[in-house]
Amino acid sequence: MFTMWFGETPVVLINDVPTMLETFVKDGEAYAGRPKMEHSFSGEFNLGLEGDYWRDHRRFSLQVLRNFGLGRNLMQERVLHEVVELIDHVKAEIKAGNENVDMMAIVDICVGSIINSLTFGYSFDKKDKEGFHKLKTLAGQLIANFLDPLWKICLWNPNLMKYIPPFDKVYKRVESTEKSLNQIFHEKIKAHREKIDFESDEEPRDYAEAFLRHQYKLKKDGIKDDKFSDNQLVAMATGLWVAGQETTSSTLAWLILYMMEHQDIQKKAHDELDKHIGSDRLVTLDDKTNLNYINAIVAEILRFSNLSSVNVFHRLTKEVQIHGYTFPENTTITYQIPFVLHDSRYFDEPEKFKPERFLDKNGKFFWPQELMTFGIGKRACLGEGLAKLELYLFAANILNQFKLNHPKDKKADLTRIIDLVTAPIPYKTFVESRF
Repeated sequence: MFTMWFGETPVVLINDVPTMLETFVKDGEAYAGRPKMEHSFSGEFNLGLEGDYWRDHRRFSLQVLRNFGLGRNLMQERVLHEVVELIDHVKAEIKAGNENVDMMAIVDICVGSIINSLTFGYSFDKKDKEGFHKLKTLAGQLIANFLDPLWKICLWNPNLMKYIPPFDKVYKRVESTEKSLNQIFHEKIKAHREKIDFESDEEPRDYAEAFLRHQYKLKKDGIKDDKFSDNQLVAMATGLWVAGQETTSSTLAWLILYMMEHQDIQKKAHDELDKHIGSDRLVTLDDKTNLNYINAIVAEILRFSNLSSVNVFHRLTKEVQIHGYTFPENTTITYQIPFVLHDSRYFDEPEKFKPERFLDKNGKFFWPQELMTFGIGKRACLGEGLAKLELYLFAANILNQFKLNHPKDKKADLTRIIDLVTAPIPYKTFVESRF
C-alpha cells in the first residue's frame, strides 16, 4: 500500500488481495464511507451517500432489481429485446452491402436502451438517436467535471473562483452540465408521475415508478422522509445511468475488438456454440452452463480491458490499523483493482489474452476471487448481476450470429484511451453472418 496525493487530498491505495479482503470485506463497515460531497449547483447529484441514507437506498434498489427478475426471465427479456435489435441492425447493414459495421455505436445505444428501460420504462428510438447521445454526453461530462483539476481548484471557494479566469469558464461548464441533466431527469419524472395510477395495485414497470410509488405511499401514510424526494430520484437515475452505460458498453467494445484480433479464440467460441446451439436461435441463460468457453472469454475481457485507472474513493468511518500502520477516521482510501488484474501473483502471464485461465482441468468455467472487477465489500457494484447478464447474452449471441474481423483495408487500432472508463479508439468491424 502507498499514498498518492490527488490535489490536496492524500489517498491511501491498497494493492494486494489479502489486504483488500482483510480490510474492505472483513471490516466492511469501517471502509463504507464516501469522501464528503463536492459542491453541487442544485443539490441533485448526491452520489456520495453513506450511513443510513445510503443503506436505505441500496436496500430499496436491490429489492426493486429483484422484483424486476434480475437473473430470471423477466430481466433476460429486457436484455434479449436489445440483443435482437442489434442482430437485426447488423444483418441489415450486411444486406445493404456495408461490410464494415460500426459495432461500437450499435452496442452503445442498445446498452443505453437497457438502462433507460430499467430506469424509465422505454428504449431509445434507434432511428432518432439525438436523445440518447445528449444524455450520454451530459452524463460523461458530469463525471469529467468532477475529475477536472481546475474544478478541484474552484472548489476551494466557488463563489470567488467563478469570477476569476480561467476558472469562470470551468464553473459555467459544470453549472450548465448539472442544470441540463437536472432538467432532463425532472421532465422524465414529471411525465412518469402523470401516467401512474397511484391507487392501483399494479406492479412497477421500472425503477422510477417503484420510487414514485414508494414516495406516494410515505406521503399517504403521513411519513416525512426526504430520502425519497424527486431530487434523490434524479441522483439515483444519474448513478444508474453513469455506472450502467459506459462500463458495459466499453467492455463489449473491447470484446468485439479482441475477437477481431484473436481469430483462433473466436474460432474456439464458434466451435462451442455450434456444438451446443447449432443454429441461429437466440442464446439464453438456459445455455449458460454449457458455454464454458464463452463465459471464460467474458471473464478475460473484464480482466484484460481493465476499465478503471483508479477505483472510487472510500472514507474511513473509524480509526483502523493496517499492517501496523494507524489510519484515522475520515482518511480517504481505496483498493486498486487495476493492479490486481495485471499482477502475475494472481494471473499467470497477465499481459497475454488467455480465456483458458478461467477453465479448470475439466474445462469448466470458474470465477476466482481475484477477478474483482465489480468491487468488493459493502460498496460492491449494485448492478453486478445485470452487467454479467448483459455481457453473457450480448457476447454469446454476437459470436453465434457473426464472424468478426478487421476491415480488409485497415486494421483496427488496439490503443487504449485512458479516461474515467478505459475505452478503445473508435473502430469498424468487418462482419460476416454465420447463417
